[in-house]
Amino acid sequence: TDRRSPLLRDTAGALSVITELGHPRQLRLLFDAYHLFQEEDDLIRTLHLVNGTIGHVQLADYPGRAEPGTGEVPVANFLAELERTGYSGWVGLEYFPSRREESPFSWLRDYAAFDDRSLPEVAS
Repeated sequence: TDRRSPLLRDTAGALSVITELGHPRQLRLLFDAYHLFQEEDDLIRTLHLVNGTIGHVQLADYPGRAEPGTGEVPVANFLAELERTGYSGWVGLEYFPSRREESPFSWLRDYAAFDDRSLPEVAS
């Protein structure tokens, strides 16, 4: 079951806290695409709303928190738009693999120019 924060449930609330604190450089948002997709109407619009305040991006698909490409999150559009915003930080993956494959990261080949040597090694 998903745990949602009782304190802040949307980006408007998070941005209001950042504004109230005077936009400190060391305070950044965790853009959790999985949870934001549940709370916000439009993930791409939300991305642009918080652009410049993102410190880290986390990705999983909805529903089920499976690997990207298995649910409703517009992963390809989101990643392309994230790149267009100029975000240069890490994109973390926090998901439960939905199927047994040679690698739980094989879906990455659909979204970037990876070859087999650049994919992480996973112990069987």
